Amino acid sequence: MNDAIKEAIKKKKLAFHDWKLNGRPKESDSIYLKKKKLTTHILRKECRLEVAKRRINERQKLINARTSDRNMFYQIIKKSQRGKLSRFIDQLHVDDNTYHNDNIIEGWRSHFHKLAKKEPNQNYDTKYLDIFEKEAKIIIDICKDRFKHNPITEEEISKAVSCLNRNKAADYFGVNAENIIQGGKQLQQYLQLLINRSFELGCIIDILKIGTLFPVFKNKGDARYAKNYRGITVTPIYSIIIEKIKFERESKDLKLPTYIALLDGKSAFDVVVHSNLIRRLYQTGISDQSIILIDSLYKNATSCIKWRNKTSEVFEIEQGVRQGGAISADLYKLYVNPLLNLLCDTGIGGHIGNISCCAPTCADDVAIIANNPIELQTLVNIAVNFSRREGYTLQPTKSVILPD
Repeated sequence: MNDAIKEAIKKKKLAFHDWKLNGRPKESDSIYLKKKKLTTHILRKECRLEVAKRRINERQKLINARTSDRNMFYQIIKKSQRGKLSRFIDQLHVDDNTYHNDNIIEGWRSHFHKLAKKEPNQNYDTKYLDIFEKEAKIIIDICKDRFKHNPITEEEISKAVSCLNRNKAADYFGVNAENIIQGGKQLQQYLQLLINRSFELGCIIDILKIGTLFPVFKNKGDARYAKNYRGITVTPIYSIIIEKIKFERESKDLKLPTYIALLDGKSAFDVVVHSNLIRRLYQTGISDQSIILIDSLYKNATSCIKWRNKTSEVFEIEQGVRQGGAISADLYKLYVNPLLNLLCDTGIGGHIGNISCCAPTCADDVAIIANNPIELQTLVNIAVNFSRREGYTLQPTKSVILPD
């Protein structure tokens, strides 16, 4: 810990003490709250600077050790492979192509654009998917005909804004949560008017659907291969506020439990078929207005890649739900939950008493449990058939049968 960090900690503690003594004010114009936030920001900045200095020093040690001390060189290499230094890549492998230095961003664009495109696959049940496409269009038409606009209240806007995650990357337009939060009530009133108009028309303009996608290393595998990264998308703040309002409304109306039930498919979030998702929302009882807005959010949506302070050209998102979106995880839970229902409804597999526990699930990992190989294979076949109908691929390399 350097002197600058020690001084920043001292000032932060004093600011917190003053804020606490003055009744912990939450008003954005409070001098004590502003001082507390400012000192916190300065402390974090000093910590980031120190981390950056250490990273630069480690890299310099690596360069020096390469010629002067071979043992030290290999020690640093092993350490860097376990940490963040492994993420500094000068080449990227995307399928059979290799991109170098300044062209790496084009490699990222190619990789994530391919994930976002619908591509024919002989293993998928295309007739089933085509039926869902037609059914989704009918559902949207039904929702448009019968929905009634429920105006957004001042309280809903205020709550959605207060729930925005701070200290996150700015969106495509350079706007972050702090800009909205510090804008105060006047800005919230303008937002209320705009969002009410979007809800009333059931439409969100295309320019507000441009996401900024950041490749994030999964901390496993070779950092030079694009398949070992997941894309985290920063969506426009305007869209995030809409998503948060919709989430609060539907949670209150339906009182649905929160499921953590995602299948470990290949790039699971990136290959969700939008028409299938619309059908799930309709079957679950989500309001007509929310279905129309969710459909609008993903129709004509685009993304661009952000890599080393460079931004790629935008590309169209034809499928998938964006990782990093305010309601993406919940949408995917609804999307894949029928698989768990199918598995439980068979009546076979593991049980605790008379309660079925044939498919305990966490995130995108599903563990199928049975008491004999025949039942196990039956449940596995159901999961495989479900994936083919829904248009995603189970990853054989991540699937394994544990011996008794």
